[in-house]
Amino acid sequence: MIDTILFDFFGTIVDYSHSRQVQDYSASHQFMEAAGASIDYEQYVRSWDEAFCNLEDESQKTLVEFSLYDVIDRFMEKHPGIYLVKGQKDEFIELFLTEWCAEIRPVQKIQEVLDEMSSSYKLGVVSNTHHKPLVPGLLDEFGLSAYFKNVVTSIAHGRPKPHQSIYIAALSGLASRPEQAVFVGDSYDHDYVTPRRLGIESYLVSESPPANVPREHVLCRATQIIDNVP
Repeated sequence: MIDTILFDFFGTIVDYSHSRQVQDYSASHQFMEAAGASIDYEQYVRSWDEAFCNLEDESQKTLVEFSLYDVIDRFMEKHPGIYLVKGQKDEFIELFLTEWCAEIRPVQKIQEVLDEMSSSYKLGVVSNTHHKPLVPGLLDEFGLSAYFKNVVTSIAHGRPKPHQSIYIAALSGLASRPEQAVFVGDSYDHDYVTPRRLGIESYLVSESPPANVPREHVLCRATQIIDNVP
């Protein structure tokens, strides 16, 4: 019997841009300029994104999570004129995340669905992220924290999806087993394939799913899960 629903966060509970180059990063660029970065705005955005992408590629090979502090260090390696101490890194991260998160919003009607489901199911979040306060902070900001009995993030856990241990940690924190759980997310590999390998029923949030995903396993919005579990 299903008693647990696990949700991905970005692209599932909240709408966000997959890009790190379309947001307005004027404040964080000015911060880096003041710290010694002799690069214009476009160069800054591209260079920051390149450092991020390189670490993402490495992380998906090693399945060890990296932090925003690691991205700053990688960025500084490419720009030797910049050196930030810990306090400055913290200040930069706050600026960057404020800019990156500016357009993030909860998906439509997610609070109503969570409110209804929380009376019948144990709800949890499993999310890849690179800064420990980010996902819990956004859940608080959007008034959604109370619905989730367990929030497992890759940066706190140490291993990102699709490492099996992060799913197991989420189930363990809810005193649940794979056959009792459902996973809902927008990533084919992370949120659909790997949970099924572990025996967790999974649903893919997608408007253009891979052809091999059965139609009954596809949701246009995460909120549709309420109509797909007993």
